[in-house]
Amino acid sequence: MTLSKRALFLIFPVVLLGYLLAALSVYFAQERSIQALEKAKLSQRLEHAGAVFQNEVQRSKSFLNALLNGNVLRQFVAETDERYRVTALGARLQESIKSLSEDPIAYISFAILNSKAEPEYYYENSWDPFAEIDEPQRDLARKLTAGKRLSDLTYLEPTGDRPRIVFSLFVDPVTFGRPMPSNKANALLMQIAVLPDRFLAMQAALKKEYGADIVLQPWPLAVTDKLSAGTPLGTQLYATIVVPDAYFEAQVMRRKVLLACGALAMSLISIFLIVLLIRRFITGPIASLDADVTAVMNGERDDIRDMDEAGEIGRLTHNIRELHSQSAHSLRLVQQNSWTDTLTGINNRGRFNALAAGVVEKAVASGEKCSLLFIDMTISNSSTTSMAMMSATTCSRRLRSELARQSRPSPGGGGWSRPSWPAFPATNLRFWCGRTPAKALSGRSPTRFSPCLTAASKCPARAIR
Repeated sequence: MTLSKRALFLIFPVVLLGYLLAALSVYFAQERSIQALEKAKLSQRLEHAGAVFQNEVQRSKSFLNALLNGNVLRQFVAETDERYRVTALGARLQESIKSLSEDPIAYISFAILNSKAEPEYYYENSWDPFAEIDEPQRDLARKLTAGKRLSDLTYLEPTGDRPRIVFSLFVDPVTFGRPMPSNKANALLMQIAVLPDRFLAMQAALKKEYGADIVLQPWPLAVTDKLSAGTPLGTQLYATIVVPDAYFEAQVMRRKVLLACGALAMSLISIFLIVLLIRRFITGPIASLDADVTAVMNGERDDIRDMDEAGEIGRLTHNIRELHSQSAHSLRLVQQNSWTDTLTGINNRGRFNALAAGVVEKAVASGEKCSLLFIDMTISNSSTTSMAMMSATTCSRRLRSELARQSRPSPGGGGWSRPSWPAFPATNLRFWCGRTPAKALSGRSPTRFSPCLTAASKCPARAIR
C-alpha cells in the first residue's frame, strides 16, 4: 500500500466524521428556525389568500349596493304586472348585472326571494341560459329567513358544484333599506353570488404543496404545535389550514439529505486538497527518492540526485546519497584491488584475460585487427633480493607510464597486465586493437621509448630484452 493510500484511508474518515458532526450541529441548531420559517411562510400565503377572498366579498357587496341604488331594481320590485316585469324589466336587470362585472364571462348570480324563501327572480351570468337557483342556496335562504340576522356572508361549497361567495341582505320593498326586525317577514331577501377564481387557484396551490385544504369555519384556529395558520375573512368567518406532519418530516428529511450531501462534498474537496498537498510536499519527494535509489540499484544511473529540501526528507536524501557515495567508493577500491597488482598497480592476469577476451570479441564483431605486444624484462640472479624486486617494480611502473603516454590505443580498448610473478617479476604487457597494432608500435623509433629504456637501464638488471 502506497503512502498516498495510507494517508487517504487515515484522513478521509476523520474529515468525513468532522463534517457530519458539523452538519448535525447545524441541523439541531436550526430545526426550530426551520419550523418557524415554514410557519411564517404558510401564514403569509394564507393571509394573501384571505386578502383575495375579502376582495371578492367586497366586490359582491359592491354589486348588490349598485343594484339597490339603481332604478332598474326598484322598478322591478314595484311593478305589479308580472308579464311586463319578467320580459321588459327582467331583461334590463340582466343588462345591469352584466355591466357590473369587468369580465363579461365571469360568474355572477343574483336572486330575489320572498318571505317564504321562494325565488321571484334569478339570473346568473354563465354558459347555462336555463340555470336555476340550486338547493344549497335555497337552504341558505330558508335558514336566514328563519333566523334573526338581516345580512349574512356565506361561502357555499356544494358537493359536485363550484364553490361561491354568497352575500345575503334583507331589503324593505318600500324603502329599499334594511327592514325593522319586526317587519322582517315582509322583507325581500336578495342574494348575490360570485365565484372567487383567484382564491380557488391559491387554495389549489396550497393543497398541492402542503397536502392540506383551506377550511372556512366560524371560529379561529386553536393553538397547536403543528404547522398551521389562520386568518379572518369576515364576521364570524375564518380561513384555517393545518399541515400534516408528513410535510414537515419531508422538509426535514430533505434538509438532512442536503446537509449530508454538503458534508460529503466538502469532505471530498477537503481530502482532495489534503492528498494533493501530501503528495506535493511529503509523498512526492519520497517517491522521487525511491525512484532515484531504484534507478541506481538497476544500473540506470550512477548517482542519486541531491534535493533542495529542508527538513527530514532533505536530510534523508543527503544521508542516502552519502551512503551510496561511500559504498560506491568502497566498491571501486575493492574492484581495483581485485583487478590490479598490489605492488605495481598493473592489471593482473585475471583482468588481462577479461580485457583481452572483450577486445577480441569486439575485433571479431567489427572486423578490425587485434595485436598483442609483449615486453620481457629479465632480472639477474639477484632478483630474489628485496632491492631487486623494488627496482623491478619501479622499472615496470615507469615503463608502463611511458608506453601509455607515447602510444595511442584505439577506442576498442586495451590494457596493461602482469602475467606472472615472481617467474617474470618485471614483465609488462600492452595490447591494442584497431588503428594501433603492435606491428605499427614496433616500427616506431626507439627514441620514442628512450625515457622508459633509460629508466630500465638504471635498474639492477643485467639484460633487457
